[in-house]
Amino acid sequence: MATVLFTWELGLGLGHLVQIRTACLPLIERGHRVVVAACHLANAQQVFAGYPVEIVRAPRVAMPRKRLLQVATYAHLLHNIGFGDGPTLLAATTSWRQLILSVCPDAIVFDHSPTALLASTGLGMKRAIIGNGFCQPPQDRPLPVLRPWRQWELATAPQDEARLLGHMNDALHRFNVPPLSSMAEIYRGFDQSILTTIELLDPFAPRTGKPDYLGVFTIGDAPPPQWPAGPGKRVFGYLKPFPALPVLLEALAKSHLPALFFCPTVDEAFRARYHTAQMQLLHQPVDILRACSECDFVIGSGTHATALHALEAGKPALHIPLVLEPVLVSYAVEQAGAGLMAAPDNTNELVDQFNRLITDPSLEAGAKRFLQPAECHQERLARLSRQVLSLVE
Repeated sequence: MATVLFTWELGLGLGHLVQIRTACLPLIERGHRVVVAACHLANAQQVFAGYPVEIVRAPRVAMPRKRLLQVATYAHLLHNIGFGDGPTLLAATTSWRQLILSVCPDAIVFDHSPTALLASTGLGMKRAIIGNGFCQPPQDRPLPVLRPWRQWELATAPQDEARLLGHMNDALHRFNVPPLSSMAEIYRGFDQSILTTIELLDPFAPRTGKPDYLGVFTIGDAPPPQWPAGPGKRVFGYLKPFPALPVLLEALAKSHLPALFFCPTVDEAFRARYHTAQMQLLHQPVDILRACSECDFVIGSGTHATALHALEAGKPALHIPLVLEPVLVSYAVEQAGAGLMAAPDNTNELVDQFNRLITDPSLEAGAKRFLQPAECHQERLARLSRQVLSLVE
């Protein structure tokens, strides 16, 4: 029996845990020990309820005293999650290294865990990285620019990266590990690189070589959607709260379209105000594969999983991204003609984009270009299983 540690350091929602659960199932079936270090314990306990998995708390990400407001490069992103402050990075790296050594894994699978990646340097066990393209930047020197359609002032980028590399090497020196020559080295040397996306949503495509895109995975045991009765095309939404959400829901109510919205973080007063027989606001997830298959339009926050499920169901989507990664996803969908994006605080734009979503046939045609047959999911699961099992068998 081998021990495999899965790490999840950054991100929100259930998407990271869903793909970890999917990846660990072949290991569980073969009798291997699985440990999951998760940054959100409550969500992990929900997703892994009933599974023989050990769940531990991932070391917390301590934000640096000075955060960058303009995140232009991947190095800037790492700066803002602790790499920009030497003592902060050393503390986090030490915590991760202690956790890894206490678990004593034969292999580690990293899901959006840059500090854990750094901490594992030089330990010698097999390693894999899993996640969408945003979580697996190319090994460029310097690390890549984010949102390349914008004009950035990058004159200090090499110095910024050199400073962060110094913090990383100071931490490794404490563990008697040789220094890295670049920040990108923590994203090199994996036994498996598991890309859970498609090329369209990979912000760093095209990549060198022949990347094996596995698409996205989902919880298969969520209940099926129960659609409101009534005529009209169906709308499925998975949304986090944002300033103009009431305006969006009012526009949807005026459209008289039957709608299901999974809004897990809105309070009961908000839910009671907008929940009607025609537009239902849910606090528990439904089977997103079925929801996207049975609906006509999707509205989301630009999260990778929701966007990709909508694409592969051939359904146009309106995305309202709140942070950087969903902005990249939403932009890619819009540029492909398969959906639209809107700012979360621009009420006029949001209403206009919603009305266009439900009336513009070109968006439906654009989304249908990405429609995937249901059987492709099983083929992807088989490929994932082979990649994960190769770490220990």
